[in-house]
Amino acid sequence: MQAIIKALSGKPVDVMLLEGAMFGRSKEKIATEKELEDNLVQVIDSRNDICLVCSSGQNIDRLVTKV
Repeated sequence: MQAIIKALSGKPVDVMLLEGAMFGRSKEKIATEKELEDNLVQVIDSRNDICLVCSSGQNIDRLVTKV
């Protein structure tokens, strides 16, 4: 975050969008990408019906995960 603040310091910014899934939850354990993938696979495997997933197109690792 400090690098972003330094890079933008003194420059006009119209809009800034940040992912904030953990914002304000500093005491919670942050899951690794591998842990998130394993959990997703477990949830999908436990279902007998269709599962729809909406994920950021910028996260190529999640898009190419093989279930």
